[in-house]
Amino acid sequence: MCGRFVGNFTTQALLDEILGSKDASAASKMINARSETITEKPSFRNLMKSHRAMIPMTGFYEWDRSDPKMKRPFFVPRADGRTMWAAGLWTNSPLLDGATTFTMITRQSYDDLSMIHDRSPVQLTLADCVDWATAEVAPLELLHLSSQPRLAPYEVDKKVNSVRNNGPELLSAVQPDEPDTLF
Repeated sequence: MCGRFVGNFTTQALLDEILGSKDASAASKMINARSETITEKPSFRNLMKSHRAMIPMTGFYEWDRSDPKMKRPFFVPRADGRTMWAAGLWTNSPLLDGATTFTMITRQSYDDLSMIHDRSPVQLTLADCVDWATAEVAPLELLHLSSQPRLAPYEVDKKVNSVRNNGPELLSAVQPDEPDTLF
């Protein structure tokens, strides 16, 4: 659930303008919005009224950090291979000449992803997307649905750990490293 952008602004200028903060760790907290607290956070609360978005994707990357010495990347698509529609929020940034920015709404992980990470995007059905986009008042119940599509995470090459690498081969499954044995 990562994003990349290019601009002629210093990191500090972006933090000051967008977050009103000089704390670099605050920037990473704006990439995702927790469904459990989204209506309480000033940075997201006002966007819930009229800046709701649906984010189409084939899947997302997540890293297993159970071994502190080695983070293992996984690609996480839907098990049925269909497009994933994540709930999100958007805004236009005056600092970025009105460029549209967005945040993905996350929830507690479930099912096949919980072994890798404790958070997961809130997924919407196509019918939910219509409600999410058009309702006068944000349909908060969609952020807490108990039924979510099954996911099928699989390990991918560690090359995804660097933003210098890009290409469809980064979506290919790899065999997990086997532990050394004596026999």
